[in-house]
Amino acid sequence: MEHKKQHYIPQSYLSAWADPETPEGQEPYVWVVNKESLDIRNRAPKNIMFKRDFYTTETEKGERDLRLEKGLSVFEGEFVQVRDHVIEPHKQLSPDDQMVLIAYISAMHSRTPASIDRFNPMYEELLDKMKAMSKWAETASPAQLESTSLHHPIDSERSYEVSINDIQSIVDSPMPSLLPSSIMAEIEALSVLDLAILETTTCPGFITSDNPVVWFDPEGYNRNWPNQGPALIYPSIEISMAISPKYCLFLNRQGVNGYINLSKLGPLDEIKRVNNANLRVQASAKTSIIVSRNIIYWNWFNTLPEK
Repeated sequence: MEHKKQHYIPQSYLSAWADPETPEGQEPYVWVVNKESLDIRNRAPKNIMFKRDFYTTETEKGERDLRLEKGLSVFEGEFVQVRDHVIEPHKQLSPDDQMVLIAYISAMHSRTPASIDRFNPMYEELLDKMKAMSKWAETASPAQLESTSLHHPIDSERSYEVSINDIQSIVDSPMPSLLPSSIMAEIEALSVLDLAILETTTCPGFITSDNPVVWFDPEGYNRNWPNQGPALIYPSIEISMAISPKYCLFLNRQGVNGYINLSKLGPLDEIKRVNNANLRVQASAKTSIIVSRNIIYWNWFNTLPEK
């Protein structure tokens, strides 16, 4: 069946982490590390990080609707072109190239199982409240109903009614329901940030994961709870995504942009910065991290660094 196996981390993205020492004649593989057990195994990109019909919806005729899956493939193809033919030869990014990278980061942040963990609690709580209100309304008096919004008319020009079935649909199938709007909202929000491309010569270089886009604020610990998390309103926000063991995209509000070769900072500083980036990736991963070599460094599993 067409497109039954849908990768939430694209094969074209994972292929950049293929072990350069893959034996001749064998299908290229990456190294997958379980972040809890630290078990490490080599796997071909086509055999990992997918779910059956993860992005598939159903038409009114009961047919499989693959528009979302095919739309994501457009992002993937444009990204690979920029990564391989602009970034790798160190060409200057055009505005269109930058928009391709922003769109790809936005999609990668929203399309994974980890993103469902962000979406669902809010909608599950709303669904529970709506069900409880609906059950209460079954036995409520007319006076009680009159005093609640349940009895108030909806202004069709200014608002719309959201039913329990609407929210249930989001909870049951959050990816098709929320992904398009989430991507578009992030593209708009991230397009105003500075974009840098960090480069390293270290081995194994940058790692990635099943949740590759990392939002981090090194100044967050200075703020009072509950404002310690990363958010775009803060000037210290840092958003990163490795695009290969050699390169990592870095979005920020600090004026850092363009190509930055970390090796020019000196070997110790380069190693520190790459390790800190990899530590953030590990901490953000849902279950698995990806490495281009059969290597695990313990300092990827330390406490998240402060600035």
